[in-house]
Amino acid sequence: MPSLRVEGRVSTAQVDKVLVDASAYRLSAGTVLLDLAAATAFDVAALQQLLSTIAARRNEGVETMIRLPADAAARHILRLWRFPHAVGSVARVPFRVLVTPEDRAYFGEKTLPAPLVSDAGSPRSSVLAYLTAQQRFGLRPYRLDDELARLHMLEGETSCWGGFALTRLLQSVLAGPASELIRVLVQELVSGPLQRSSGRVAITGAQLELPDEKSGTGTLTLAVWDDSESLITHLRKREPVAEVLRADEFALSANGWSPGEELGRAHWRHWPDSEDPEVLLAGLIGSAPRDRYAKGHAEGSHGLYALYNCAVDAFGGSLRIESRQTRLEVSAVPGSGTVRYRVDVATGSQLPYQHGNLLTVRLPVRDD
Repeated sequence: MPSLRVEGRVSTAQVDKVLVDASAYRLSAGTVLLDLAAATAFDVAALQQLLSTIAARRNEGVETMIRLPADAAARHILRLWRFPHAVGSVARVPFRVLVTPEDRAYFGEKTLPAPLVSDAGSPRSSVLAYLTAQQRFGLRPYRLDDELARLHMLEGETSCWGGFALTRLLQSVLAGPASELIRVLVQELVSGPLQRSSGRVAITGAQLELPDEKSGTGTLTLAVWDDSESLITHLRKREPVAEVLRADEFALSANGWSPGEELGRAHWRHWPDSEDPEVLLAGLIGSAPRDRYAKGHAEGSHGLYALYNCAVDAFGGSLRIESRQTRLEVSAVPGSGTVRYRVDVATGSQLPYQHGNLLTVRLPVRDD
């Protein structure tokens, strides 16, 4: 049986390589094994990549089996992060059916008391361990079958980020105001799947990694994957809008394609024959604070503008958008003058095909 094998700390870079190396398996007529046996830790966005692959294969009518981690702590994290529920949501069969027979002995196992964070002695780590045990982080799958279900996703995500302990922890580690996390980032990330009515399932992800002594860095990750039509297809359907006069300037790095025109302020547009990277870039640069296309729960805002503006300017972080075989990432240009944002846009066979859309915000976490 062909396998997709990941090991150690499962990162997005590792999953990229595994999926690119095994890209033919996405449409394989046979069963493929997702082998997590050697995994010991996880990046939440990497798990969402794997879940989107399971969903893509399910849509093609082929099965993906799963081998669970041999490490008991890693299995415990997957349970706390609702990975079994998320797999069942995208595969539309019970998780137990997809687990290899030899690993089914792990179902119902007693979990040994072990710290959920590396430095459980510090006050912040203790709060993080408590919130992790309360399932405030990890994966949250949502069905989007009707209007009531969509409303449930919006309410569920905004309420999840409330509470005294979580708010105080975020206030102590983020560079920007914690209130903007819910008001802008969470709401705008969720609004994307709600606007694209073709989606049937969405999975949000959240992970807080406090700075450690070795690296001195930490990250708060917020990510949303949904199985709706490609964001690129969604943007192609829009009529080009008139030039938006804003002061934002962008420094572009193109990998695997060549821009059709010089990149300037907010005048970039896509044309009917534009390639996917140009369409995605045009959607970002041409976005406006008020979105005349937004409907329903997202009316009055443009997710791309609000997301990169808040993630980069308010928190010093980044926004990544993955759709089809194109990836766009926005970050700050350090020490720059008028050019505020760096935009890296890559496309081509060096990237895995992204089923649906995956948007990831990463914010630096301080330790002072």
